[in-house]
Amino acid sequence: MPGNQIHKLKTDSKTILLVGGSVRAAAVDARHAGFSIVAMDHFGDADLRAVCDQWIHLNRTDDWASAVTDRTATIVPTGGFDWQASGRPSHQGLIAFPPKPQFDAMRDLQVLAELAHDADIALPITLQHDELAKLDADAPNRWMIKPQAGTGGLGIRSISEHEVGSATSQLQPGEYLQQRIAGRPIGVNFISRCRDGNYQAKLLAAFGGLTHRKNPEHRWLYGGSIGPLELHNTISSELHQKLARLGNRIAQRFELVGLFNVDLILTPDRSLVMLEINPRYSASMELMPAAGHLIDCHIAAYQEAEGHIDRHQADQRFAVIERLAGGESYNPACKRIVYATRPTRFDVSVEELHEIACDLYQPHAIEVTYHDIPSTDDVIPSGCPILTIIARYRKAIAPSPAKQLLRQTHRIAGRIRKTLG
Repeated sequence: MPGNQIHKLKTDSKTILLVGGSVRAAAVDARHAGFSIVAMDHFGDADLRAVCDQWIHLNRTDDWASAVTDRTATIVPTGGFDWQASGRPSHQGLIAFPPKPQFDAMRDLQVLAELAHDADIALPITLQHDELAKLDADAPNRWMIKPQAGTGGLGIRSISEHEVGSATSQLQPGEYLQQRIAGRPIGVNFISRCRDGNYQAKLLAAFGGLTHRKNPEHRWLYGGSIGPLELHNTISSELHQKLARLGNRIAQRFELVGLFNVDLILTPDRSLVMLEINPRYSASMELMPAAGHLIDCHIAAYQEAEGHIDRHQADQRFAVIERLAGGESYNPACKRIVYATRPTRFDVSVEELHEIACDLYQPHAIEVTYHDIPSTDDVIPSGCPILTIIARYRKAIAPSPAKQLLRQTHRIAGRIRKTLG
């Protein structure tokens, strides 16, 4: 992978199984930490296969247990993982993810409302199918339909004003109606540990979220991240304290350890609205200063909670992340996912990508790397990801012109789509 030096694994390193929709970023992090990796995801991208020992295709988010051949391996879920409806499968190894009852509770809208209230953070008006009688079609709200178990913006769709009255007929099983909130999407990353029965979360970093605007049919797909945000410049000290309190309340309420992410909206009046909790490695974490140590600390938090390692051993593994995480950064990075806006065939090399776009970043001292590279030349359907761009400045610049990273990655993405036809 361009810009990343991956060390060869030791033959005695421990095996982990990464499971999710796209596990490449987590796999790179785990490889830096010396793990052997079996990867299970939807794509099997070329750079994922380069860093893992085995790749297995994941058909559905909950269709993973039957493919696990090593019943003692540590399983590390990422975005796009789900428990089977029948509950926890028989597995002797550690599963670094909340049990199904806790995970289901994190998606319970009443539980989310209670957590948001405790942290003095708002929650959008949200209506289940049997609550749509409360809907005021004449109220000045914009609405969206969201899936209960969605990830990365998949399945989200807007409702126009003239469709609000027919919301009942539009909702499918497992979907709900939610007020659309104006503002800036942000993702806040935490890590939690259990010490002497006390669950405490540490706020690691926050990132601005990008959505996919080029194709209206897939408007709400996760399009990337920009950051880390300088929290005290982006939001007030009071709101920073609310986020820290929210992280602790989440950890305590669900007895949650390891990495987790909270998606929110920062509104124009500088208030926060909570959207969802994601109890795993998030898509923005590869941009953090502590990247390369996160998966190991995530596993260590679960091992400590399960009594597999003691507090001193966990402290040793957390030492790097304690030193690197949470500091304000004057050298942000931008991650942008390039989606196909029409059926597209990827038939260029990474070297050719650099050649066609280098004039957009070299004069600005921006380093660009390409990731999630397709491993086949099969046609990529419209609305599906082609690849990921990550852009950083070659040296720290203060103040950080993050807008230039946004602008240039947008231009690079456009040129790639045009080149691929």
